[in-house]
Amino acid sequence: MQIITGYLLTSSSLIPEERKYINAITAMLMCKPIDVDDDKILSDAIKKIDVKKGILSDDATSYRVIALTGSANYFLTPGEGKFLAAFGQPQDNVSYVLISKEQNPFNGFGLLDQHTLISWKNKGIRLKRVIESRNWELYAITK
Repeated sequence: MQIITGYLLTSSSLIPEERKYINAITAMLMCKPIDVDDDKILSDAIKKIDVKKGILSDDATSYRVIALTGSANYFLTPGEGKFLAAFGQPQDNVSYVLISKEQNPFNGFGLLDQHTLISWKNKGIRLKRVIESRNWELYAITK
């Protein structure tokens, strides 16, 4: 009953982000099964790289990737104190950044997307793509 009530309230919300969220969830559940394989491949690749200072990631969108790696220790997420410093100056705080691609069903719900990537590049932050999947790009920060 609570799920149905929540769906009805959210789908008729006056807040566009809430409607966008419920539409994305509904589309994913109705049109195709949730694809964990893409996230699993990415998380397996992350486990193999040498993460010195961590991976800047927004758990609002990348929670499945984080869970599938088996350890949140790889990641620096918004709930941690250093996140804002790393978001502003990733080259000084993390080794990698996990960026959501445009076609990611959850794109737009987090802070780390293609717009952030463009902004960093315009500021002169040098990034090298090391892993790419259907929904994600993992960039190494180069000096």
